[in-house]
Amino acid sequence: GRFSFENARSEVLEITLFDIRGLAVFQSALNFGLTDFDLSFEKGLYYYKVRGKDGFICSGKLLIQ
Repeated sequence: GRFSFENARSEVLEITLFDIRGLAVFQSALNFGLTDFDLSFEKGLYYYKVRGKDGFICSGKLLIQ
């Protein structure tokens, strides 16, 4: 699956993807601007968390079809 994430903050953020069991399956830095990811994961629902130097910023769901 291919997806993009935009970082509007001036700091480098970190994104982590989790499978439905809660296991971390991917982690990457998010620099300022748009970052594209091309991941070869199985179809299904994944969750993401974005963190900055001050801690948690946001979370959400990612559906790979």
